[in-house]
Amino acid sequence: MTTIDEHLNHIKRRKYCSKCPKYTVTKALLNDTPAIITWLLGSIIMFNFGLIIMLVYILSCVLYIFGFSRLLCTYCPLYGTISCPTKFGDIAAKLFVKIDEEKFSQRFKTFIPFLSLLWFVPFVAGVFLLISDFSWFHLGIIVIFFVFGFVLVPVIPMLTACKKCPVRRDCPWMQSIDKVPALRSKLVAYQNEHNTTVICPTSGFQSSYCPLTFIGRCRKLEDFLKTGEWE
Repeated sequence: MTTIDEHLNHIKRRKYCSKCPKYTVTKALLNDTPAIITWLLGSIIMFNFGLIIMLVYILSCVLYIFGFSRLLCTYCPLYGTISCPTKFGDIAAKLFVKIDEEKFSQRFKTFIPFLSLLWFVPFVAGVFLLISDFSWFHLGIIVIFFVFGFVLVPVIPMLTACKKCPVRRDCPWMQSIDKVPALRSKLVAYQNEHNTTVICPTSGFQSSYCPLTFIGRCRKLEDFLKTGEWE
C-alpha cells in the first residue's frame, strides 16, 4: 500500500495514526475563511443591484453549504471524520446518510460547475458595475474579490489541506496539479531537444509561463508534446 492508501484505510476504520490528517474546527475554519470572505465580498457587489438580489446571493451561499454536504460529502471517504479539512463532512454526517464512495470523483466533477457560479456571477456583475458606474470603491472590492475568490480559495487549500488529503487522487483539481511536474519536465526536454521555445498559440505566452501549465490543465500542450503539432 502507498502512504495515502494506508491513511485512508486508517480513516475509514476510525483508527487514526500519528500521520493521518486531523482537523480541529479552528484549522477547518482557516481553510474555509477565503471562501467565506469571497461570499461576503460577493454580497457587497450584489447589493449594488438591490437588496433582494443580495439576499438571493446570500441564500445561495447558505444552500451551497447544505448542497455540498448532501451532494458531495455523502460520497466522500472522509464523511464524518476528523480528517475532513472543511468540516462540511461533519454537517453531512449529522444531516444525511452516507451513499457510495465509488462515485465520489464523478460527483465532484458534476458539482464543481454549479459551485463556480457563486464566484463567477458576482465577478461578472462587478465588471458590469465598473462599466456602468465606475468608482474606485467598486474597483477595490472587485480586485479584492478576485484575489480571494480566484487566487486564495484554490491556492491555500492546495498548499495545505490538499497536499495531505487521502482522497486527492479522486479530486479533479488535484489530479491536474499532480500532473504539473511531469508536464513541465516533458516541456523542458522537448525544448532542449529541439533547441526552441514553445509558445502557446492560444494565450501567446511561453508555455513554461502559461497559467494553464502551472495548474496542469493545458491539454493542447500535452497533445503538442506527443505529436509536435498544435491542434
